[in-house]
Amino acid sequence: MVEGYGYGNSRVRAMSTRLIDERFYEELLAKEEVSQIITALLQTGYGPELEAALVKYSGFRCLAEALRRSFADTVRRIKSFYKGPPRRLLDVVLGRWDVFSIKAVLRGLAAAVPAENILGILLPAGELGEA
Repeated sequence: MVEGYGYGNSRVRAMSTRLIDERFYEELLAKEEVSQIITALLQTGYGPELEAALVKYSGFRCLAEALRRSFADTVRRIKSFYKGPPRRLLDVVLGRWDVFSIKAVLRGLAAAVPAENILGILLPAGELGEA
């Protein structure tokens, strides 16, 4: 891997093909049920995350979990494209997610929210992982 931004930026641009386009997004918005959105997204790059989430959840919780997993996996992959100063800068930017996660855990504990509900809103994008 070459140090710098060129390699990583090229890889990120290549990953953008996984994003849904405007037409498909409009179709998703027109769906009346969350189950219809899940069915449509199963045919996209989000399918594996949805299949994994469907084992444990249904409805909106399934969709939220799948998108959370997809985001975390995408960030992990993007981080692997960079090293040296570009990686350190990316870590600083992504560190803000760690702050949000820590605040969410503390607020949830203070409000006696069940651990599963707290974990469901965390995005392991910075240095803090899923564990």
